[in-house]
Amino acid sequence: MTPTPVRLHSWLRLQREGVPMAARADALCRALQDCPEVRRAVYLSWQPLSGIYSHEGGAQHFPPGQGDPVLASDRLLFETLTAAGRLDLAQVRRLDCWLAGRLRRAAISHGQVFDLALQPGQAGLLLVEVCEGVSFDWLGWVRDLLTTLLSSVNGMLRGSPLLGHDPQPGLLLDAQGRPQEFNAALLALLAEKPLTDVLGFLPVNHRVLVRACLDQQRAIEGVEAQFEDQVLIWTFIPDPQDNRVLARCRDATVQVLAEREAATARRLYRLIIENTTDLISRHSPDGRFLDASPASWTLLGYWPEELRGQMAQGLFHGQDLASLVQRARDALEQDGYHTMTYRIRHRDGHYLWFETASRAIRETYTGTVVEVVSVSRDITARVQAEENNRRLAEVVEANTDPVLFIDPDGHVTYLNPAARRILGINPPQPMPSMEDLFASADLLRLQRQGWAAAERDGVWSTDARLLPPAGGAGVPVSLVLLAHRAAGGALLLTGGAGHDRTRTARDPAAPPPGRTGAHGAAGHPG
Repeated sequence: MTPTPVRLHSWLRLQREGVPMAARADALCRALQDCPEVRRAVYLSWQPLSGIYSHEGGAQHFPPGQGDPVLASDRLLFETLTAAGRLDLAQVRRLDCWLAGRLRRAAISHGQVFDLALQPGQAGLLLVEVCEGVSFDWLGWVRDLLTTLLSSVNGMLRGSPLLGHDPQPGLLLDAQGRPQEFNAALLALLAEKPLTDVLGFLPVNHRVLVRACLDQQRAIEGVEAQFEDQVLIWTFIPDPQDNRVLARCRDATVQVLAEREAATARRLYRLIIENTTDLISRHSPDGRFLDASPASWTLLGYWPEELRGQMAQGLFHGQDLASLVQRARDALEQDGYHTMTYRIRHRDGHYLWFETASRAIRETYTGTVVEVVSVSRDITARVQAEENNRRLAEVVEANTDPVLFIDPDGHVTYLNPAARRILGINPPQPMPSMEDLFASADLLRLQRQGWAAAERDGVWSTDARLLPPAGGAGVPVSLVLLAHRAAGGALLLTGGAGHDRTRTARDPAAPPPGRTGAHGAAGHPG
């Protein structure tokens, strides 16, 4: 049988914010009409010049009373209501006043009117029509509640004119940290929350801060408080004359969360930069080191502090210098990105092969390159491996002995020129199968004995015959298998002999023969 707290809170906030009378009247009437016992609630304000009560807000107007409207008057009702505080509608209908006639014509008879001033200094009347059988004692309780709330609100509006005009949420606190006065911005921040929740918006130690602020007579700034998902930054300003403190805040949720994310990102970037094995460096457009990650010590023998201010070109190999610098500068200017491979001098004097990927950082408006960020890694081992492979390939190509490579499925993947010549296979022709190159007995022997013996003992040999796929006499060979490990860890088998010799080798990517899924270098899966 009471108005809903949410509706009452909304109405009280509108009262504190000093919004137009019509909005406050509508909010109050909506709060009362939430009660199932209330049929209608209407607020009318007293017009001293015309001497009548007039409607406020969007409530349905009563029909006009009887008689000449020019002579209409509610003065008797105003005086009676002011003296009594509240009247039954039956009493109002019996008075000689304009509103009585309007109520009779509207057939409104069960309820009461209260003397209630929504605007200090301007009298008003709240009419509440209730259902038949509802006790008026309950209405008296509602009137007392509304009067008390209005008195509390009006008392809280006594304080600081500056507070009312402050666009930031703020309130006045007494020396014990108790709220005395709120401004409209703080009430808006509260939204539909109860007024008691305002303490939740304040820092948990706000009473200590208030006391320190008054004792030291100085403002305390930058105090963070969190309420649910909101982060507020408070400032406490002392008012020693009245022994109170003005507390104002700003919503810093977005800023604080962004700063926390940025701090997390900075920690992550620092961990990456300090622990990566690649050298991450910043350079001026002309190549001077601005900064470098700690990997500079393990890669080049220089600490980052030693590299700052040095020209990167000073570490390049003389043969690479001329072609690298201008090409990199042009690519960064045009494309904004450049990758290069070059030799760089270690502090000890020897040279390493580096691969560096650089990206240009441009000025926002002009597009001028103002900085270059580079990521460099030591590829010396890779370059040396590629060089070794290149040399090995040259040896295999030039070898007068036939050399074959096969994959795990038993397919021939490579024949050197000597093998092609002996077998009569030209480069455009497809690779032959192992069945075409070896007789079944030779394949079976390789499969059952050769691979396992070469893997166990390191070497295996036998006599065999290579068969040209196009037909013709076979070529007798003394087949020798030598087992050794390739760079990738796969077993590599090679074989060879003199003029009547052949050499077979497993593809370096193939698994070891004689094991599950392995195939002979010159045969089918074993």
